[in-house]
Amino acid sequence: MPTDKTIRRRRGKIVREVRKNLEAKGLYSVEYEPAIARYADMQLEYDHLTALYVSDDYPYEVETQTGTKKAPIVTTLESLRQMMLAYENALGLTPRADKRLTEERKTTAAGGFSAILNKLDGMDFD
Repeated sequence: MPTDKTIRRRRGKIVREVRKNLEAKGLYSVEYEPAIARYADMQLEYDHLTALYVSDDYPYEVETQTGTKKAPIVTTLESLRQMMLAYENALGLTPRADKRLTEERKTTAAGGFSAILNKLDGMDFD
């Protein structure tokens, strides 16, 4: 089990890497800090659970009173992967998000302020 100091150091490294990636893409804003922190926590949890999964010789199924079922650690890892991917997409850290953000920038740059207004037109803010 890693010590608190090791966990804090690894969390800090993840946060710095995400910030660096966002800054390199021109996407970083201080408002993203809570999302970056949550992403770092998920990454730490994922790394820890993956290590447990590996150390237990990759148990995919477990025996229950009614038969076999997917091991809880597998379900948890799958859920974490999905949540992390959602955060990565939202923060702009995946190729898919890059493509979306590039298209949005082109549209905004091409139309300027009027393109932004057109995009907002018809949106329900209630």
